[in-house]
Amino acid sequence: MPACSRTAPGRASFKIGGATSADVRIQYGAGELTTHAAAPGNLVDGQFTGGVSHRNDGPGRVELRQDTTNGWPWFDRRFAWDVGLTGELPLDLRVDGGATRMVLDLRDLKVRSLELHTGASGTRVLLPRGAGATAVRAETG
Repeated sequence: MPACSRTAPGRASFKIGGATSADVRIQYGAGELTTHAAAPGNLVDGQFTGGVSHRNDGPGRVELRQDTTNGWPWFDRRFAWDVGLTGELPLDLRVDGGATRMVLDLRDLKVRSLELHTGASGTRVLLPRGAGATAVRAETG
């Protein structure tokens, strides 16, 4: 399994490549997180204020987590992510959040499954309009 890579605070993107489906995991301890449809050709893209560590485990598989190398969210610096997720491929999405304010806008995506785990958070989920069946599992604090 590849090691995590760090991306400086700012923009990042991951191409679809030869993937036929997407499996994205977001681990987000504290801050503000929003999602929307990614730009065409991208599996994931966005603005990652505060920094992001990522792992790409093969075609269509990406894990994103907050980069705490230079400090912790809310204590040492602000974290705010605006994440684009592919609307071109069937998507399995897992979001693990802590003390977060989240708006997961999945309306234009093809989400097969959403697994959501949150702590002390305010979370709003807008489910897909035309994905067919979407399985949702949510555990909240």
